[in-house]
Amino acid sequence: MHEQALFRRNLKFFLNPGALGISKGENVASFCLMDFSNGVPQIEFKKINYDENKVIKALKEKKIPDFKFLIKYFFSKRGF
Repeated sequence: MHEQALFRRNLKFFLNPGALGISKGENVASFCLMDFSNGVPQIEFKKINYDENKVIKALKEKKIPDFKFLIKYFFSKRGF
């Protein structure tokens, strides 16, 4: 599972914004916003809910390659 995290080792920062896009098991997309405009990094973690039925419909309508695999992998709890 991709967990949102920010940590520092020595002089390096490591950032994991979480599962980008479809998160297996949840109807939540995780990401972060980064602002470097004032010279100091500002990082804000975000999560947004989405309607999985709309995602499935859009994937099908747009004829996305490997549609069946995506549905099986990400939405297997729905019985596809």
